[in-house]
Amino acid sequence: MKLTTKKIYESFLVVEGAGDFPLDMLRYDSACPYREVDSHAMAREGRRRLALVRRAVNSLPATHARWLSFGWTVIADSADACIIDDAVAGKGPWARVKDPCRLCGEDRNHPSQPRAGHRC
Repeated sequence: MKLTTKKIYESFLVVEGAGDFPLDMLRYDSACPYREVDSHAMAREGRRRLALVRRAVNSLPATHARWLSFGWTVIADSADACIIDDAVAGKGPWARVKDPCRLCGEDRNHPSQPRAGHRC
């Protein structure tokens, strides 16, 4: 039996959203959590941002529109792992997305207004 080799394409993405994490998207985009902290973030509630690593036999990008259909936004999608820490931390071009309250308009993600302590 002759062994064959396949090229594996690795890329990284950072997604942000609230509510249930769309676990089926991991299968659909051939992805898994990048770090242990990202794995824990999937189970938390509220708005969160986490990094994923994709390994696939093709170089197709992540399915941004499908993520959006689940209420999650792809913040960064790159083959460069160096951008992941900045994107998760909300630094540079990946600044934290504001989550305004529907009643008062204040940013519910601001460190001084944790979601559970928001006054509205």
